[in-house]
Parts: sequence; C-alpha cells; structure tokens
Amino acid sequence: MTKILTVRLAPEEMELCDTWARELGMTRTDFVRSRLFDSAPKRSNRKEKRFSSTDLIGSLAVGRGSTNDCVRAAMGVKKAR
Repeated sequence: MTKILTVRLAPEEMELCDTWARELGMTRTDFVRSRLFDSAPKRSNRKEKRFSSTDLIGSLAVGRGSTNDCVRAAMGVKKAR
C-alpha cells in the first residue's frame, strides 16, 4: 500500500515546484520524488574503513602498514574513545 507524505509549502513555492516539474516534463509527484531521492545520501556497501588521509601518505615509515592505529602510534597520538 502506498504511504502519503504531506509537505506544507507557501503558494509561491508550490508554483515554482509546478513550473520546474512542467519544464522537465514531469508531474509534481514525480518531480518531488526525484528531488527527494536524487539528493539522498548514497549508501556504501564498504564494510571496512581504510586510513585515507592524503596529508600523511608516505610521510611516516611505520613498517606495519598504514592503518589508523599504526599511524597514530607512530605520531604519538592517543586513540579517541
């Protein structure tokens, strides 16, 4: 079953929304859906986060790889809790 989402807009905002939808050849509903879902953050399937600071790449010879923990240890930085 379809769920309903209600949005309150000022009349001039609704007119602008309708104008944009018409210019794109879309219905108001399709336009609002496209704006909602196209601007939503994309989910990543990455399970493992890697150390990715380009500022430090190659600047420390840790000899054990470049994980966050190894670089923090080489820098003498305590791990945040």
